[in-house]
Amino acid sequence: MTLNFPLTFRFKLLALAPQIFVETQSGELLLYVRQKLLKFKEEVNVFADEAQSNLAFTMKADRVIDFRARYTITDGAGRVIGAIKQRGMKSLWKAHFDIEDAFGREAFFIEEENPWTRMLNGLIEEI
Repeated sequence: MTLNFPLTFRFKLLALAPQIFVETQSGELLLYVRQKLLKFKEEVNVFADEAQSNLAFTMKADRVIDFRARYTITDGAGRVIGAIKQRGMKSLWKAHFDIEDAFGREAFFIEEENPWTRMLNGLIEEI
């Protein structure tokens, strides 16, 4: 799969379940993301098409509470390809995620550069 950057993310605002459309620069649908509703543990399915006939990835949380959650990522066939783990106390002020490979080894991490941005975004969402 050749990616044509930049990618565009469109969010469907008036829907029962959160939906995201990921499109290439030319407008071609690359991925369709839909979160399952009414799950005790969070689960997000990523499809290669909007008809949801071609499952590309699934992300499942290991616990009900989001604090220190680990999201296992599997491919369409159900094979584990990696995980995203949120650090608990460290992520309260500044979001920090460890990205693991299929064997549970930390491959890299993502850390929020400016925590004030998240705080301001949360404030604006409430208005």
